[in-house]
Amino acid sequence: MFIPPLSAFLQNMNTSAEEFHSADQLTVPADLFRFMLQLLLTAGSFNEAGYLRDNPDVAEAVKNGQVRSARLHYIGYGFFEGRAGATPDVDEAWYRETYPDIDAAIRAGKINSAAEHFIMAGAAEGRSPNARAQQDAYQWKVAFGRAPEHQEEQPA
Repeated sequence: MFIPPLSAFLQNMNTSAEEFHSADQLTVPADLFRFMLQLLLTAGSFNEAGYLRDNPDVAEAVKNGQVRSARLHYIGYGFFEGRAGATPDVDEAWYRETYPDIDAAIRAGKINSAAEHFIMAGAAEGRSPNARAQQDAYQWKVAFGRAPEHQEEQPA
């Protein structure tokens, strides 16, 4: 896949290399941001069974040949529509063991499950749905500016 050089991105964002390297925030045109997200989505994991289960209209459209695939629908539309089901499965036991605050909230009846918490808040908080995704979740947490101050909290 062709990816333009950094200078092309910077030119299209009306910024300089100096500003890029020193700024805390930059303005990215919405079309460019959407395209970059779509590129990320093509490289990311995708829970096809979950997406089709949670989106019966997409399942029907795929079955009838109106949509080529669930993954393409998610990349082109579903992610941007906020559709559910595409994220990796939440390992209930692992999540509760890894996040004792969530285990306590479930035992107290404040939330129903680890999966419910992950969908409603955990992903935005930078929590991982399972052990396999832990390092990726941590990197997103860093990118979102929510990483812990102490290096020993970084997953192995």
